[in-house]
Parts: sequence; C-alpha cells; structure tokens
Amino acid sequence: MNAALRSLAVGSLVEVLAFSISIPKDSLQPETGIQLVAAYTQAPGVFAFTRFDGLVADLPAGLAVPLDLMALAGAFLIEAGFFALPIWFVGRWWSRHAAS
Repeated sequence: MNAALRSLAVGSLVEVLAFSISIPKDSLQPETGIQLVAAYTQAPGVFAFTRFDGLVADLPAGLAVPLDLMALAGAFLIEAGFFALPIWFVGRWWSRHAAS
C-alpha cells in the first residue's frame, strides 16, 4: 500500500475518533476541553459542506440529497486529509532518517 494511502487510512480513523469525541454524551453538561478541541478540528469540513450545500439548496430534493451525501463524503475526505498530512510528513521523515 502506498504511504499516502496508509496515511489517509490512519487519518480517516483519527477523523472518526475526533468526530465521536466531539459529540457530547449528555447535552446538559458543559463541554470538556477535549470535546472542544475535537469540535474545532471539524471546522474545515463543516466550512466546505456548508459552502457546497448553499449551492445545491435550491435544487429539487431528488438532486439535492445525493449531492449533499457526496458533499458529506467530501467533507470527510477533507478532514481525513488534514489529519493524514502530519502522519505522512512524519512517515517521510522516518523513512529518510532510517535510511541514513
């Protein structure tokens, strides 16, 4: 498997973990610090999704719903890419460091 795909796979797992951490277990309790940090990591995907959703808002539901589902998948890939980028950089550094 390619190093970039491995990094994206690990980034996807981190994204799922960050998303599940950001959801509060009890809505009556205040957010914890880790929940707040995990929620802020969702900002790029939310921004991309809302921009795209604004474009398809006036379409009929038969077109808008599948496009919104694709936008959610795109937002997930953006988030996974942001999490995968540092993993990929560390992997490249590690492989160069191990080779010398």
